[in-house]
Amino acid sequence: MSFRKRIFKILGLGCLLTTTSLAWALPSYTITDLGTTLGGDSFATGINTSGQVVGYSYADTGWPSHAFLYTNGVITDLGTLGGEFSYAYDINDNGQVVGVSVNGTGTRAFIYSNGFMTALGTLGGTWSAAYGINNSGQIIGESSRAGKVGQHAFLYNLSLIHI
Repeated sequence: MSFRKRIFKILGLGCLLTTTSLAWALPSYTITDLGTTLGGDSFATGINTSGQVVGYSYADTGWPSHAFLYTNGVITDLGTLGGEFSYAYDINDNGQVVGVSVNGTGTRAFIYSNGFMTALGTLGGTWSAAYGINNSGQIIGESSRAGKVGQHAFLYNLSLIHI
């Protein structure tokens, strides 16, 4: 057998052993279907260290959307602030959820805690949205301003909105 053929056989065996050992090293995992609350598509947007997941799902007609909370295999529709839609974007380790929903006066950032959804207000404008919450309950988001074009970021802390 030529030197060249021996090298190719050795390299081929090395590749086979490497490939086989890599296959054994692949991690195992599971993917869980979280379901939907309204019968249509659903989207997960946040997860905490306990494995609680938040997001939103659409009706099978494609509209409206409702925020949801998934805990221990159960998906719960969080409802709205009285309007047509809601979206949940984040959850902290205390199970507090933030997002955006419509109420009677406009689109508002909300916090969902202990089974209740509460509007957070605005920076004087007609709408706001909350995108993140930490374990201290501080909330970040964006809001329109009174008489101004555009929006500003906000930090919500103990019932105060700061720009």
